[in-house]
Amino acid sequence: MYLGVYRRQSGDVEQVGLPLQSESDAMVAMTSAILGPPRHGFVPMACGWWCEMEHNTYKDEAHVERDLRSIDFLKNLGIDWLADNHPWGGETDRMNNLKETDGYKPGPLPSKKYEYARKVGMKMVLWPTMNNTHPWWPEKGGRSCRRRRNG
Repeated sequence: MYLGVYRRQSGDVEQVGLPLQSESDAMVAMTSAILGPPRHGFVPMACGWWCEMEHNTYKDEAHVERDLRSIDFLKNLGIDWLADNHPWGGETDRMNNLKETDGYKPGPLPSKKYEYARKVGMKMVLWPTMNNTHPWWPEKGGRSCRRRRNG
């Protein structure tokens, strides 16, 4: 949401669903002042969840292979960034049972996917939920990094 003061320009033309040019200019000025100049540029990014990649823990190599073909398809479209739909590397049950002092390294099947992505130039980022593996999926979701109880 943008809250601010701006001067409406004489040439502003209202268009349904769009801000006035003076509003847009004010928002760009504000975000530029707060965030600074662009440093990373924009890139096309796909989300593995919505690209119908495997949603659960990989069962076997065949499940990984399907996702590798999806990576190839995305690369052919010119997309070279992918948000992995697996919470923390496709090992939801493992992540749900991690304790706050446990480390995490992806197992062999998710690692195969990440190694392949690196080989073909696909940049991977993990699903952004930090404290619950699937907050919207009660059958699978769980708190990440449970605290160990004393005694």
